[in-house]
This record gives sequence, C-alpha cells and structure tokens, in this order.
Amino acid sequence: SAAASKASIFRRIRPPIQEIAGRHGIVAKVLEIPPGPPVMSTLVAEAYGPTQEARIDLAAQIKEVFDTTEGIVDTDWLVEAPQPKRVFEVDHEKAALHGVPAVAIARTLRLALEGENVGILHMPDELEPVGIRLQLPRSGRSSTADLASLRLMSMNGTMVPLSELGQVVQTIGPVSLHRKNLQPVVYVLGEVAGTQESPVYAILDMAERLAEIERADGTAIEQFYRDEPLSQEQTSMKWDGEWHITYEVFRDLGAAFG
Repeated sequence: SAAASKASIFRRIRPPIQEIAGRHGIVAKVLEIPPGPPVMSTLVAEAYGPTQEARIDLAAQIKEVFDTTEGIVDTDWLVEAPQPKRVFEVDHEKAALHGVPAVAIARTLRLALEGENVGILHMPDELEPVGIRLQLPRSGRSSTADLASLRLMSMNGTMVPLSELGQVVQTIGPVSLHRKNLQPVVYVLGEVAGTQESPVYAILDMAERLAEIERADGTAIEQFYRDEPLSQEQTSMKWDGEWHITYEVFRDLGAAFG
C-alpha cells in the first residue's frame, strides 16, 4: 500500500540522515505531514517543577528514556544551549571627551550590522521602486576587530575609531522560556517508527521506566495523562502530543455514543 511504501522509505532514509547530523552535532528530523489537528510532535512530554534547573534536569532524564527506547526516533527538547553574545559598552566619559554622542555609536553599529533603508531608486526596468539599503558587507562585519576599526565623526570634525569609545564585553545571550497555561514548562519531543506506529503503545512502554525517576526527596515523579499538575512545588510530567488528541477524540465519541 501507499502508506506501507511511505513508511519503508522513511525507515530507509532516516539512519543515514541521523548519522550525518550526529557527526556535526545537530538535530535532524524526518517527518511526514501529520493528519488531524496540529501538534508539536507525535510524542510530547512536559516537564514541570519549582525552578528552571529542576525542570531541565527532569527533562534531561525524560529525554534519556526517549533516546534509549526502541521505536522512538527524532528525539529533541526545547532547551537551547548557551549562546555567546558580544555587547559593546560605551565609555561615556571617553565619548564625551571626543564629542561623540552615545546615540551616534548605537546607530553606527546598527547600520553596520543590520543595515538600514536610506532611500529608493526608480529604475526604468522595474515595476516597483527598489530600496537602497546601506550595510557593511559580511566580510566587514564578521569580527569585533572589523567593527572596532569603524570611525565616527566627532563634534569637531575629526574621525574617531570605535575602539576609542568603549569596549566589547563577552556575555551569554538570553534563552527562550516556555509556558503553557501560565505554567513554566520544558518540552521533550519524539516520533514513533518501526514496529509501533501508535503513540499510545510508546507511552505505555516508557511509563514504567519514567516512574523510576526520583525527585530530590526520593519520591517518584508523578505522571499526568490528561490535566496539568495543579502545583509546581514538586517536579512532575505530563504526556501531550497525539496522545492527548487521541484521548479527547475517544472520550468525546464515547460520551456521544453513550
């Protein structure tokens, strides 16, 4: 059948794609367009807890179970690795001595990095006006040394290099935080493939292993299948994804037939 042929193609192309992704330290997913209502993934586990560190720790353990369960593929989680960020801190005293306002420094850096539309060009062969965008080429904005050599006009007409007006500080950029129904949460995602194509069987296979995860006080985490936990004081998890859609459909159909 067409469905069986499609499944065999997915099983054949997934291993080499995952092998290439693993060599480069990236996450690759081989997905088909899902039927029915859109969900984040076929398998979705939501980690709840009192702090972000506790939620990430629980999510890491859940992800380990996903990774080591047969038939679960394309595992991922919505936790971003720390990304380095460079911030140019203006030395206001030096800037004032050189007669260069801080707003001019910020505008120059924004112009060099992000670019700015400075006008439009009317060309005879174009139906619409063509925007004129001023921006440094990539080769001139790829390092802090390149940007430090930029020169700004001072109040007395001299050109002052950017390096004389402040310094570049290395820091870590902010990461995304997720909430569901006003509750902070960390998501773990996965797909099913191979012998079991239903998320229900995959959840049943993993539920026992996940029940062995202990909280800091030695008690087992609680797993929720329908409603979110009422309290964030203790770490817990909830199943979502296609499972939740399947449950609601069968619940509503059962009530209708009844």
